[in-house]
Amino acid sequence: MADLDTAKTENSKAAAAEEPSDTPKFAQIPGIDERRKTPRKAFFVMGQIAIPQRGGMAVRYLDISTGGVGLVSDLNIPARTRVHLKFTIMMADSSLYPFVVQAEVAHSTFSSLRRGFVIGLIFLNPTDELLMTIKQYIAS
Repeated sequence: MADLDTAKTENSKAAAAEEPSDTPKFAQIPGIDERRKTPRKAFFVMGQIAIPQRGGMAVRYLDISTGGVGLVSDLNIPARTRVHLKFTIMMADSSLYPFVVQAEVAHSTFSSLRRGFVIGLIFLNPTDELLMTIKQYIAS
């Protein structure tokens, strides 16, 4: 019995050694993987979203990456809905870069904390200018 307890302790220590101590708790749960393939940065700006058969409405952007954006909307937008996004990226030197880009909804989840639906969107055919601007924004 003591050998079994020793083996369990050694396995626990080995598993703990594999995970850095600053790894978020959800990343330590087996089967839960980070799906994002690109780095992202906080992006707290107001912008717009245009939805087919509904028109445009104001939204609050939360984060941005070269792969897409996260935002908060009063409206629950179904996954795979194609939309147009309008936002302005302000760089550290206060220069402004306005963009309009087509995107597709990846997920939408209600958040009482954010007071709306947190929506993740994937850019569709972003311009080279948009991608370069986002890379510079993330690096700053």
